[in-house]
Amino acid sequence: MAVCDQPGTAGERFLSYARTHFDAIAESPYYARIFMGELMSKTRGGSPHFDRLFAEYLRPIGDRVLVLLDEGISSAEFRPVDPNQFLPSAIGSIVHYFLTAPLREKFMPERYASGGQAIAERRAAVLDFIAAALFSDRDAGIALAQTVAAQTAEGPRRKRAARRKTGRSAPSLPSQPAPPQDQPPIQAADPAAQPSKPGGYKWVNRWFPDFETARRVLAEEKWRRGKSRRRKPPATPAKENGPQ
Repeated sequence: MAVCDQPGTAGERFLSYARTHFDAIAESPYYARIFMGELMSKTRGGSPHFDRLFAEYLRPIGDRVLVLLDEGISSAEFRPVDPNQFLPSAIGSIVHYFLTAPLREKFMPERYASGGQAIAERRAAVLDFIAAALFSDRDAGIALAQTVAAQTAEGPRRKRAARRKTGRSAPSLPSQPAPPQDQPPIQAADPAAQPSKPGGYKWVNRWFPDFETARRVLAEEKWRRGKSRRRKPPATPAKENGPQ
C-alpha cells in the first residue's frame, strides 16, 4: 500500500508496486505455493482462511492498485486498458515464475543455479514486460522500468543492513500460547526477519501469513519427519528349504 501512495507519477508508483510484489515473493518462495493452495482449497469449500485474507489484505490492496491504474489512464500516461483485466495479467507474470520453479530448474539448470542473478534478471524482465504493455509512450515506460528495477535490486537487503547498523532492538513476538512440547520452537524475531508490512511472520528463510500459521505448519512438518524416520522396511520373508 505504501508504494501506491508515495510521491511520483502513476507509472513510477505502479512499477514500484509490481517490484515490491515481486520482491516479497522472491524473499519467500513458499508464499506463492501456499497462497495458491488456499485458492484451490477455496474452490472445494475447504479454506477457513481465505475470507479473512481477502477482507484484510487482498481487497484493500487490490482496490488501491485499481485506482492507481485508473489514475494513470486518466492522465494518459497509461494506455486505455481495462484495469480489471490488466492487473491479474501483471500479477500473473510475477507469481507464475515462482510457482513453476521446479519445472524451470529442469529446463534451465545453469540459469537456475545462478541464484540472485537470476532473480534480478527476472525482476527486470517482469517490469519491462509490464511497462511495454501499459505505457502510452512505450519507450519511456521501458526506460522507467529499467530505472526502477536497477534502483531496487538490493533494496530489501540494504534496508535490513541499515537497521542492524543502527543497533535497533528487535521487536518481540506478539503474546501467544506456548506451543506443545512436541512442536518446533518458533525463533524470536530479529531485524532481518521482520516483514515489510503487518500480517506476516518470518521463520528462518520462510514467510507465513501469521504466527499461528507458522507454528502449525512447522509442527506438521516436524511430525511428518518423525513419522518417516519411524518407518521400517518390511521384513524379508525367510526362504524355506525344499518344495513349497
